[in-house]
Amino acid sequence: ELKKFKTIHGNEVVPTLDEVLQLCQGKMFINIELKDTQVKETYDKVIGLVEKYNMINQIAISSFNHEYINEIKKYPKKIEFGYLYYSKNDKDFKPYDLNVNNCSINLFIDDVDEELVKKIHEKGIGVMCWCEMDQPETEVLYEKIFKLGVDVLCCNEPEKALIFRNKYFGIKN
Repeated sequence: ELKKFKTIHGNEVVPTLDEVLQLCQGKMFINIELKDTQVKETYDKVIGLVEKYNMINQIAISSFNHEYINEIKKYPKKIEFGYLYYSKNDKDFKPYDLNVNNCSINLFIDDVDEELVKKIHEKGIGVMCWCEMDQPETEVLYEKIFKLGVDVLCCNEPEKALIFRNKYFGIKN
């Protein structure tokens, strides 16, 4: 079904997960966000592809549907995973109750603050923040994230974020 759609910019065909993994194998770390509610079926297919390309150590799986996390915990190998939240005000937002490693709490960028990052890090858990598709990404926004010590930024303008990161941390290209 994906092959029927084109991207907004460039009129490119949307790649399948199989194609993305094949392209990125051995080159970069990938976050795979699982969105549907058919947990067991989808999880088995995704893990099958990840194993096919031997990329268990190159991926993180994240989802707003935390049933996926229960499946990941059963997997015999260590997989990074992310608990996605729409808001720190979600009724099930309980990052301080977690006693797991190899995971992150993934929050909307506007909800991330110094106290929250500190408390989550004290539990040995990573903090990832994400931007909405239509949210303007500014240097002020990036600076906030870097100052707070967020571990991962999931953004819509990665080249812009990298340029600012390099400038902020004094990294030469």
